[in-house]
Amino acid sequence: MFVNYGCPRNSAIERWRYDLSHLHKIAMDCWPTMFRKMKALLVCLVLLMPVSAVAQDGDTQDGEDSVRNQALQEDLLKSGNNGGYSDPFAPVNERMLKFNLKLDDYVLRPVATGYASITSEPVRAGVGRFLDNIKVIPYVANNLFQLRFAEAGSDLARFGINSTLGLAGFFDPAAAWFGLRDYPDDFGLTLRYYGVPAGPYLMLPVMGPSTVTDLVGTVADNAMNPVGYLVPWYIDFAATVGRRAVDAVNYRAQHLDQFEEADLYAVDLYGAVQDAYLQRRAYQLKELQRAEVASSPPPPQWILIRAPSLPGYPSGSLETPQNEWLRLGSFGTARDCDNELEKRQSVGDPNPLDCLRIGSPEYADD
Repeated sequence: MFVNYGCPRNSAIERWRYDLSHLHKIAMDCWPTMFRKMKALLVCLVLLMPVSAVAQDGDTQDGEDSVRNQALQEDLLKSGNNGGYSDPFAPVNERMLKFNLKLDDYVLRPVATGYASITSEPVRAGVGRFLDNIKVIPYVANNLFQLRFAEAGSDLARFGINSTLGLAGFFDPAAAWFGLRDYPDDFGLTLRYYGVPAGPYLMLPVMGPSTVTDLVGTVADNAMNPVGYLVPWYIDFAATVGRRAVDAVNYRAQHLDQFEEADLYAVDLYGAVQDAYLQRRAYQLKELQRAEVASSPPPPQWILIRAPSLPGYPSGSLETPQNEWLRLGSFGTARDCDNELEKRQSVGDPNPLDCLRIGSPEYADD
């Protein structure tokens, strides 16, 4: 079926499929409009690239965009790059971007269109969940590297549940029945989490936008795949390429209808793709740091004290000033402190015990 890219539908265009002599003229006439649509298409693709966060409703979108922009600005200030991004490879990156555009136009989009025509949306969503499910090793490993043990446990439990009850991950009973969410971290984020700079911006052939640090992270994540150590390299290479190809086609097929209004995003392509990618990564890093703060235990507010044993008072004395009592532990709430006090009394601690709020007149931090 001939796709109209906005060119006049004159007789020359109608005969294009039958008369190849008109191909050159049509390409020259239509190229500006086609290129503008391809630019917009790739910008949307980068912006819609799946991330660890769940998509928000329209009412919260403006707030999320503001958080992303703020995260990016803070990231730039910390890296000392106040004037913009580090992009010493811009000439090569721009050529790679043009290559990726042509690859999408002539290969990825046609294949994804055909794939979408023979599969339903639930099938494509299930394939996406299956591909995410088999990435469990880097997900769990990177959460462990970041000392996020609860998140690593959640990812591991999700893999076990979805691989069995979810039929190899095509369904997600871990979230639907058990409320377990995923935490898809990568080694590039782990390096950034520990303060490694993003490094120069890169546009990789086929793989798309990245940075030097993210490229190192991609190599590390691929090295975690145990299949590469169990089969010959060419089998592992073929399996990896096949998985990535299916992932790309499946994702592209799920977003075919979202580019019909792409003309609205017809902006400077290279800068727009760069902004979108770096803002997304800065936002992911900010979310990691925010989760770390949220998971930190509250500072202690109460202490459990015990009257010391004195000559003539082996079990302690209430007459001893409380600022001379022994400190047994710190607690975030009064209830936690009282629970520990009752536990010690129940096992027969003979010395007087009490809970004091830190900062109270009776409290003295020696």
